[in-house]
Amino acid sequence: LIVADGQVHERGALAALVRGAQAKGQLIVLIILDTNEEQSLLDQRSVSFENGAPVFKPYLQSFPYDRYCVVRDVRALPAVLSSIMRQCIEMSAN
Repeated sequence: LIVADGQVHERGALAALVRGAQAKGQLIVLIILDTNEEQSLLDQRSVSFENGAPVFKPYLQSFPYDRYCVVRDVRALPAVLSSIMRQCIEMSAN
């Protein structure tokens, strides 16, 4: 489990690390603490350039983690953690 603000600057390198961990059978879950209502990660966009033109996409659309959870209220974190742990145990049992 990784708890962070969700700001990723080296997406390619991070995606490679995540794939490497998954190849080893490791499950990585990112818990994003998104408590800034004025600059929520859910509202942010990322930009890329295609044929010299800027293309804007929702920030989380190209996120390098396929398993993540956005927590807006820190008081919900204990319930979120227990739910994630339960789901991980269920996944490993199957």
